[in-house]
Amino acid sequence: MADDYLSGHKGALVLMNAQTGEIIAMSSHPGFDPRDLDLHESQLLKDKSAPLVNRATQGLYSVGTALLPFTRAEFREQAPSNVELSGLFERLGFYKPPTIELPVAYETTIPDVEDLRISPLQMSLAAASLTNKGLIPDPRIAMAINTKDQGWVALAAVHELNQALPADAATQTALSFTVRGKPYWSYIGQAKQDEVAVTWLIGGTLPDWGGTPLVLVIALEENDISLARSIRDQILGFLLK
Repeated sequence: MADDYLSGHKGALVLMNAQTGEIIAMSSHPGFDPRDLDLHESQLLKDKSAPLVNRATQGLYSVGTALLPFTRAEFREQAPSNVELSGLFERLGFYKPPTIELPVAYETTIPDVEDLRISPLQMSLAAASLTNKGLIPDPRIAMAINTKDQGWVALAAVHELNQALPADAATQTALSFTVRGKPYWSYIGQAKQDEVAVTWLIGGTLPDWGGTPLVLVIALEENDISLARSIRDQILGFLLK
């Protein structure tokens, strides 16, 4: 579904269990067919749309206004200093690589606040804190392995959950962005990167949702809020019906 909805567009989508960090879906577009890689590798390398780059983990996008839910949860209506913002961004994991066995990109030096760029995976982990009472999990692709001697064995998380935001503030912030009549919250922010518009959508199940806690992040390399909302409603609507 994620691949279908991103078809014909540039961007990425990450759908994650906000509590365990399990990655349920990850999509990057434009992409390529690995079965044809030997035939078209040189052509793909020259392609300016960079289909070989996994935009979900390696794409670094300007954040623009997309961080409002996090600053609201941390500072309420107060105007934070750049030092305070940098401290928040560090707790949200924006200055370190996600602990996942995939090629990732991240800010190797702490940039000026207005120059911050993060990956959709980093944004997903941060957004998980709003659904999960301020806690950020490790991202995980495999939750268990089927061994010859013991059968299925659960894999432990690498780290304990990180308390990035105050629990009550995170919950109240998520509730303040509730989509009317839906069991999920959502916020759309926009940025400009090298004269190209970036549309961010972050969202997730409400903190009191009784099922699997989900977080969804969409990053589009275009100015298309309606497309971001449509993908959100299709994906979450399908899972939460």
